[in-house]
Amino acid sequence: MSTLNHQAQVKISCRDLNQESDFFIQLGFQLQQVFPADNPRMLVLAAYGLVLRIEKGLPVNDLTVILPNNPSQTLQPLFSPSGVAIQFHTESNSQVDFPAQIEPLLTPFDGDESWVTGRAGMLYRDLIPSRLSGAIIASNIKIVDGGPVPDHVHYHSIQFQLIFCTKGWVKVVYEDQGEPFVLNAGDCVTQPPGIRHQVLEASDGLEVVEIGMPAEHMTTLDHHMQLPTGQNLPSRVYQHGSYGGQQFCYHQQAAVSWQALPESGLLRSETSVLTDSGGVAAVNVLKASAPHNASKWLIQHQNRLHFYYVMAGQASYQQAGQENVVINDRDSFVLPPNQCLELSHFSADFQCIECMILG
Repeated sequence: MSTLNHQAQVKISCRDLNQESDFFIQLGFQLQQVFPADNPRMLVLAAYGLVLRIEKGLPVNDLTVILPNNPSQTLQPLFSPSGVAIQFHTESNSQVDFPAQIEPLLTPFDGDESWVTGRAGMLYRDLIPSRLSGAIIASNIKIVDGGPVPDHVHYHSIQFQLIFCTKGWVKVVYEDQGEPFVLNAGDCVTQPPGIRHQVLEASDGLEVVEIGMPAEHMTTLDHHMQLPTGQNLPSRVYQHGSYGGQQFCYHQQAAVSWQALPESGLLRSETSVLTDSGGVAAVNVLKASAPHNASKWLIQHQNRLHFYYVMAGQASYQQAGQENVVINDRDSFVLPPNQCLELSHFSADFQCIECMILG
């Protein structure tokens, strides 16, 4: 648990987060937290023993002091004689709950208009717009102009997080996982709860797919840890709050073996995410074994959720009772349990990510 959640905070409302935070940074404050990372609406800065919580909203002349606990044991808002509002931190539910009813969802790539600017100037595109009542987020993240990335050492308060490189390359470094290394297209990592990490450098046109549970989670900057740490502990188990029991996973696609997926016209390569995540999720890569127009793959499952992202090529997508739709590069879809859909007519270069949420 971050020590920031056990300190009083002063809340400031503003129209422009960047302008407001830049002003305080020039006065000596340091950025500590961002929420959420894909489209920030809250920043936490600290200096001089004071913690500022800057939130996007109408700038009004109110002042709210946020305390780490509730000594009065009341949930009602409290106000000082002068009108200062007092709020208290509330702990988020550690259990990620999916809605009881989920419909299959296809999210096509709509071009450049769907990108928004998120943390460290990176562009984000929402792949599950509903986020299934806050249970999960899937983002397509892009860096247009490569070079050094203005990132800081940070970590996420999260149950599960996958970073899958789909285009270009990115240089990253992780706490107790050796020297910085490069993720190439087809490679992926999982970021266990609380692991410190930093994005160092990226190629032009880098794109990754990031999947996280829950959808909105705290990102905390660590201004004290220096990476790399000088240690390489591949079997280390990471823990953060109520989330944990996971090891770091680094999957390199160039070293995989492929197995035929029966009666599908596809080949599947498995990662070690299933083991390293403690059974929370499994991640595979699928590709066409040959351009078999007659091949069909009927997808059904009994897991919590399946998510698919097309990395290359195209295929025909059909939900039960609906017409065929051609899916292409950067399209994605979600399949809930106890439902089915059919993929067919795979192009020779078809490849997609399969992420199965299990626990």
